[in-house]
Amino acid sequence: MAESRTGTVIDKELLSESLMRFRVKPEPDRQFPDYEAGQYIALGRDDCKLTRKTGVAVDGKPVPVAWTYERPVSAGGRSFGTTLGHFHRNFGLEAFRKLMVGGILWAAHVPLPAGAAGDTYRHALDALIVPAVERFAPDWLLVSAGFDAHRADPLTDLGLSSGDYADLMERLTALVSRGRLVAFLEGGYDLGALADSAGAVVAAALGIRHRPEPATGEGPGRDVVDAQILRHGVDQ
Repeated sequence: MAESRTGTVIDKELLSESLMRFRVKPEPDRQFPDYEAGQYIALGRDDCKLTRKTGVAVDGKPVPVAWTYERPVSAGGRSFGTTLGHFHRNFGLEAFRKLMVGGILWAAHVPLPAGAAGDTYRHALDALIVPAVERFAPDWLLVSAGFDAHRADPLTDLGLSSGDYADLMERLTALVSRGRLVAFLEGGYDLGALADSAGAVVAAALGIRHRPEPATGEGPGRDVVDAQILRHGVDQ
């Protein structure tokens, strides 16, 4: 954990109703590590609080690298930010990849446990994601096609197969008119799993059945999905 530091706000900018960017001048005897002034992004609301700070050590000095904010349960908002994303080489570090995935899942209130497999993902898509997308009725669907959740990937300890990714893509293609879905290749750190999963997803988008691996079955995490279904009032 990085050491907490205090200071005086010297400049601020309201980015939206609930988001504020500000610069902090440290107290004379409480300098930020390696900084004369720190720049942070925080939720500009009185009911938001800093709940966790993660840090690393550089030359023996603690350096803050990520922050999480959480509103009260009644509001339910969460945010996660990090200062390390501008160095692409950081994604080669297993600890950083796990930090990013954990932060995103925590902010989304869907921290699926290790081993979550195809049935859990299909349940989440059918019962939580698809109803929300159908209510929105998009003209286009943009898919961030990351394959980190494959069971062979060293990043997430999740349990999907290329067959599961094909199932998920088949469901997504039905949400918009033909030719209105765009997939962007994202993560995936086992080359064999990446090749199989990307091939299965492209084939499914084109209506071709190509499944290098069978779909997986039940795994942990269904209770997490069900809790979010209740939280968002989604009709099943």
